[in-house]
This record gives sequence, structure tokens and C-alpha cells, in this order.
Amino acid sequence: MEHIGLEGILKIIGFVISLITLFYKFKEMNFSSKSNIREEYDIAEKLFADDKWQHMHDYQLEIGYIAIGGKPLQASEIRFILKLQNPLSKFKLFEKAEKYLTQAINENGVHTLQFKNEFSSKKLKSIDRWNCFWYFTTAISSGIPLIFLGDIIREWGLSTLWVIIPWSTSFAYIACSYLKEHWNLSTAEYIVERSWREKQPT
Repeated sequence: MEHIGLEGILKIIGFVISLITLFYKFKEMNFSSKSNIREEYDIAEKLFADDKWQHMHDYQLEIGYIAIGGKPLQASEIRFILKLQNPLSKFKLFEKAEKYLTQAINENGVHTLQFKNEFSSKKLKSIDRWNCFWYFTTAISSGIPLIFLGDIIREWGLSTLWVIIPWSTSFAYIACSYLKEHWNLSTAEYIVERSWREKQPT
């Protein structure tokens, strides 16, 4: 494989375009309100119906939420979400953003969510830039050997698969983790921008 011809260049361009497309399609899936209907039904039946959650001990509420498929959340976080408008669709979004958010009380005395003090605006931008940089770097590192797999095998033989497969798999896993973290942060920004707050009694 002495040089990369026009065909190789076109393959690389196509691969980069597919990475960018995946990057933005992931956002659409992340913010979709069509979450797991079964889990929403379980939450509605076992926690929300007849306001059962209001009479549960904190430990019981936390264990109950895990039992119906949720990630571990503090009882105060579960109660906060259950007090929101249309709460059932918000659990999965909060699970993604939970690392970055904390509860606060706004100027009107209403409970809401904001970024934790450790995440300044400057730090959040830095985290996001690094997530994006490492996503594209590791994804390209994973894909390039596969793009030229035929050429590599012809030049160095099938034995190279023992190197290429672990290489590409490892970098693909790392790329996915950075992509996931990027959209976890985007979800936190989405929540804060929309000012999730407790539903006030009428």
C-alpha cells in the first residue's frame, strides 16, 4: 500500500461524513420523547398512580425505581421529577444528565435544576470540546484500518486481522463512550435551558 489513490480518498471522505451524520443523529435519538413505553407504564402504575410515591420511604422509592428499570437515583431526585409537568417522559433524560445537575431553589422559591458548582461555563465548554475531539479522533482511528482492509490483507496477509480487529473494536468502544458523554452534557444543557421546575399547585 504505497500510496492512497482517489478511491481511498473518497472512502475516507465518506467515512468522515458518516461519523458526522451519526454525531447529529444521536442527538435526535437522545432527545426523542418516544422512550421505552413499558418503563413509562411501570412508573405510572407502580409509583405515580394514586400518588403512591408520596407515601413511600426514601429507600423504598429508590429501590422501587431501580426495580422497574431505572438507574440509581436519589429519592429527592425521583420526587422532584414526579412533581414536574409530564414527568414520565423526563426520567430517561435526567438519568443521562444527572452527573452534571443538582437541585436548587430559584428566586420564586420554586425547586428547579441547575449545573453543579464544579461545572462552570468555561469548564463545560472545555469538556464538550474534548469529548468531540476524542470522538472523531478515536472513531477515525477505528475505521481507517477497516477502510483499507483489503489492501492491508493483500500486502501483509490474513494474520493482520489479529491486530486490526482488537484495534478497531477498542477504538470504536472509546469513540462511543465519548459520543455518549457529549450527549449527556447536551442533555443537561437542554434541561437547564428549559428550566425544569416543580409544578405549582393551582
